[in-house]
Amino acid sequence: MILGEPALSAGATMIGISVIGEGPLATAWAASLGRVSGARLLSDAAPGTEGRTQRTGPADLAALLESPAAQGVVLAGPTPDLYALAKHALLAGKHVLHGGPFLLRTHQVATLSDLAQRQGLLLAFREDRAHHPAFAFLARMVGGAHPFWPPVYARSLRTMPPEPEAGHQVDALATAEIAAMVKLLGSPGAVAAVGCRREGGRGLDAAFLTLFYGSGPIAQVTVSLAEATPAAELTVVAGGRTLTMDDFDLRAPLKVAALPQEAGFSRRSASPGLMQTAGEHLVPKAPVRDLVVEQARAFVEALASKDLGGSNASLWVQVALVWETALESMAQDGRPVTLPWWPSRPGHKKAPPLRVIEGGGSGGAAEQRPVLTLVKS
Repeated sequence: MILGEPALSAGATMIGISVIGEGPLATAWAASLGRVSGARLLSDAAPGTEGRTQRTGPADLAALLESPAAQGVVLAGPTPDLYALAKHALLAGKHVLHGGPFLLRTHQVATLSDLAQRQGLLLAFREDRAHHPAFAFLARMVGGAHPFWPPVYARSLRTMPPEPEAGHQVDALATAEIAAMVKLLGSPGAVAAVGCRREGGRGLDAAFLTLFYGSGPIAQVTVSLAEATPAAELTVVAGGRTLTMDDFDLRAPLKVAALPQEAGFSRRSASPGLMQTAGEHLVPKAPVRDLVVEQARAFVEALASKDLGGSNASLWVQVALVWETALESMAQDGRPVTLPWWPSRPGHKKAPPLRVIEGGGSGGAAEQRPVLTLVKS
């Protein structure tokens, strides 16, 4: 079924996309693809969506994943096993956009990334902030190896009211915030974290993380599903300024407040087309955008141009690794835990040197073991 197919010029190629998921998120992805020029929404597995084919059984999902008309698949979740669906789609030769809550393990993301590379396919993960113009400005100012304003510390706050029927999980909120920190500051060297849950609760209600960057900045991440009002803020202190990105402030999504000694420079450096000044503050102007539509458009345009360089899978391998390390820290009462070695981590291209080999022993089965020899340290 083709929904919301836009008018195209003669000879233009349509990119067939299937949306798999259920609930409001799947509906949002289907509607967003209908607004993207060149996208042809073939069908979806979102029950309860008016006017769409109801396909929810295993056989129907397999048919969607293997449909010759579909070049790409959007996994909108929540579904029983997004990892299995993504793997099935990649093996079927489909480009994959993971558009649902991120609940995958490090080895799962790494496996999917390797499979996509071997198959010559695009694997992308939803990353709302990366498509927000305010975050792009923030990243240019404080991110990278040589930031214009070197960051001192960063903190993020993400809260939502408890809505069990919405399917939100602390894991999904935390990994989204970790992704923003990793994109800005890189992969941390260690993590300390604590979590809390209400009496009788089965899962975490809130998590508090501290990311350590050696001699560099420190980052804090706070996420909660127990507060009465939603919030989504990212603050970076850098170069004598406080930069605050607020996803719920449509008037000023990014505020830059300068210390008194920096205020004169801030006012002089304001570009008329980019910023407006308000006392000591800079307020970057940015059009209001639908971030789901932006990501849907980027996915379709990448497939149309056969550009597979837009994969952010390596970022999400790092994100999953940071979250798993945070969970380990929680199990150790908040003690800092060093991130384990992983091939995709920046600066960790080689396996760590072998330092100690323990073996041998005496008596019983130990005497039957072969002698272990240290080959290289």
